[in-house]
Amino acid sequence: MGTELWKTPRALDLQSRQALEAGVQQGSVVNIAYHDTITGSDLRDFFGLTGPSWAFVHSRRGEANRLGLAVQLGCLRFLGFVPKLDSVPGEVIEFVAHQLDVAPSLGDYSHVEQIQHFARVVRGDASPVISGEGALRSLALVDAVQLAAVSGERVAIDDVLADL
Repeated sequence: MGTELWKTPRALDLQSRQALEAGVQQGSVVNIAYHDTITGSDLRDFFGLTGPSWAFVHSRRGEANRLGLAVQLGCLRFLGFVPKLDSVPGEVIEFVAHQLDVAPSLGDYSHVEQIQHFARVVRGDASPVISGEGALRSLALVDAVQLAAVSGERVAIDDVLADL
């Protein structure tokens, strides 16, 4: 993957970071504290889609899913974490939507809660909904179904797990 997918987030001073983190813990961040300071170069540098990030976003189905993912990717670059999407300034959503040639609406974005939970897990603020073993068994189930569909025979999940 190219380095532009993981640009270093813009550094916030300690007071700004503490205020931002306090807002996140309370579940209410108003315009993410960068609304008054975001510049055109910030939009291009952190929310611009090029190379691998463009391909990653475009591999998703549905306009709202592509827009939501691209906005969250930019927020991760810019802030170092993924905030609640309703706190993202409209100018950011419009900038990203223009690049994707989609409507600037996140109303149908279906992964908001899952991604917010994942971010909390990564930060250590929540536990995963499913264990690593449970996730592996779920993937093995999908593989078993696909193998059974091709072969026309029963495929046991444990057989798929044994082949990993």
